[in-house]
Amino acid sequence: MSKSNGKGKDKQGYIPKPKNPKPSAKENPAKNDTCHHYKEVGHWKRNCHVYLAELLKKKKQVGIANSSEAGEHSLRDLNEPTSYKATILDLKSNKWLDAMNAKTQSMIDNKVWVSIDIPPNFKTVGSKWIFKKKTDIDGIVHTYKARLVAKGYTQLYEVNYEETFSPVTDIRAIRILISIAAFYDYEIWKMDVKTTFLNGYLGEYIYMVQPEGFVDPNHLRKVCKL
Repeated sequence: MSKSNGKGKDKQGYIPKPKNPKPSAKENPAKNDTCHHYKEVGHWKRNCHVYLAELLKKKKQVGIANSSEAGEHSLRDLNEPTSYKATILDLKSNKWLDAMNAKTQSMIDNKVWVSIDIPPNFKTVGSKWIFKKKTDIDGIVHTYKARLVAKGYTQLYEVNYEETFSPVTDIRAIRILISIAAFYDYEIWKMDVKTTFLNGYLGEYIYMVQPEGFVDPNHLRKVCKL
C-alpha cells in the first residue's frame, strides 16, 4: 500500500473528554445548609442560635441607623427664621428676641462699634441677623442663638480690603494633639468661648448700617463704625 500524502487520510472525529457532571443539590450543600459557625453539613443557619443572635443584632443596628437618619432629617426641618421679620412672626419670638438682646448687649460691652455720622466718600455695608437652633442628641431644641453679621460680600477687593483669611485649625494639628494626649494618657476637655470674634481688631474702617430691630430712633442716619 502506497503511503498517502495525508490528504486522504482517514481522520477520526473529535470526541471531547467527558466532564464530571455537576453534583446535585443534595450532593453539593447549599450555602444556607452549612452553618458558618459550626462548619457542619446539615446544621442549618436558621436553627443556629449564634447566627440568629447575630442576625438580631444586625437588625437592631439597621434600626438605629434608620432612626439616626430620621433624626438628621428632623434636624434639617428646624424651620429657622431667615430674617428679622420672620422672628417677629415666629411662635418663639420671645426666644429670638432674648437671643438678639443678649448678642447686642455683648457687642456693646465689648465696644464693637461706635455710632457716628458717616464720613463723606465712604460707603456702608449692610447687616443681617442669622438665627440658629441648637439641639441635643434627641433633636430637641435647647438654645436659640442669634448672630449679627456684616454683609462683607458687598465690598470690592483692593478697594475696600486687601486680603481675607479664616483662622481655622488644620486637621493635622488636631491629630497631633490627640496623639500626644493618647501617648501621655491626658484628658481632653472641650470648651466653648462665647463671642470670641468680638475680641479681634480690624485694620481698616468699616461702616455698617444699624442692625434691624435695634435702630436708634433718635439717630436714624448714624452708622456703626466697626
